Amino acid sequence: MRSSPIPADANIGARIKLHRLGKEMTQVELARAIGVSVQQLQKYEGGLNRIAAPRLLSVATALGTTTGDLLGEAGGGRDEASPLLVPGAAELLRAYAAIPDPAQRRGLLAMARALVPGADPS
Repeated sequence: MRSSPIPADANIGARIKLHRLGKEMTQVELARAIGVSVQQLQKYEGGLNRIAAPRLLSVATALGTTTGDLLGEAGGGRDEASPLLVPGAAELLRAYAAIPDPAQRRGLLAMARALVPGADPS
């Protein structure tokens, strides 16, 4: 077992997690659906274990997506979902969507933009 993930494996694992969270599926549910332990799924999502092609196909089927999406091939090879692969981004997006007041959402967005070095605060 590797001590640190290879970037490609980490990106695939992050996409698996992103799709799983988007489906509001727990690790237990996905692990059962693909026939692995929760610990093994955690290693896939963390990029610590490389996922074999047949297993990746099982994951894609269970998540209702394609292996291309999990490999980052959507959009002609560009990884358009990459900002959502940043740790905490999916959770931040869910929290943002749960804010009922549009003015508060705008305020949070303005604050986030202000924290980005060199970004236009508009």
